[in-house]
Amino acid sequence: MQLIKEYQFIKNFYEVRRGRLMGRGIPSELADTTKPGCMCKVLYIAMFVKTFLNFVETYKCSNPQSMQLKI
Repeated sequence: MQLIKEYQFIKNFYEVRRGRLMGRGIPSELADTTKPGCMCKVLYIAMFVKTFLNFVETYKCSNPQSMQLKI
């Protein structure tokens, strides 16, 4: 069951990257990077995806203590 969830997460991640190139928005389940364990999964996927991850605290509408993920 856990493998199925991880596969769906990775599949959605790639669809988001493809969707961004086509001008589509980010699905809500991937937009929230504050979910427990989400950052570990994103960093794991980043090993196989050619992208730069930028963890910054520059968003004015967010909690300053939380790290935001900008891909």
